[in-house]
Amino acid sequence: MKHVQSVFRIILILMVFCMMPSCDLIEGLKGDSLDSYYISSIGSLSTPELSGTLKNADKTDSNLRIYGFNASESKVNLILGNNIMVNLTFSIPAKKGTFTIVPDTFSNDEVDIYADGFSLKFKSGTATVSEFSKDIKDETRGKISFRLQGNGEFGGSDPRFPPTPISFDFRVSFDNRDDPPYVPPVSSDDSG
Repeated sequence: MKHVQSVFRIILILMVFCMMPSCDLIEGLKGDSLDSYYISSIGSLSTPELSGTLKNADKTDSNLRIYGFNASESKVNLILGNNIMVNLTFSIPAKKGTFTIVPDTFSNDEVDIYADGFSLKFKSGTATVSEFSKDIKDETRGKISFRLQGNGEFGGSDPRFPPTPISFDFRVSFDNRDDPPYVPPVSSDDSG
């Protein structure tokens, strides 16, 4: 009986010492322990998936495209290509909620939408981020998906061209977890 108790104690001690490091490893693999990350479609083997519509006054476009998607722990940025107006750059909080669209000052609790390369922007409105989910693998790889709905007035500062009502409703999913891990450049000393 003493022999069985000794073996049991040894197994228990081994389990305690072997399991403790693996708990940290499992937590790291889940991605929940990462405080910061930056995921981008630029240079990725993956492309963002997009479905939905953009409506400008009486014109509706469902042939939308994404350029330059990136996401961090605080915000998501993307350029939305469409066929009814210029490309729109969106900067939205990386969390669920309803947010005010602001034309100038942007914080982590506001949305900024402007025409890519032009002085046109959303002057007012609201946007709702829903169905937001993330699965972060490491500092540069993960999966981000969300739905974005909103509307507001879009235009410039020229009073001859009044703001146009615009609405949008689209879903985005980007998954670059299968990309190779980021390798920082190695500096070489060629002074020899």
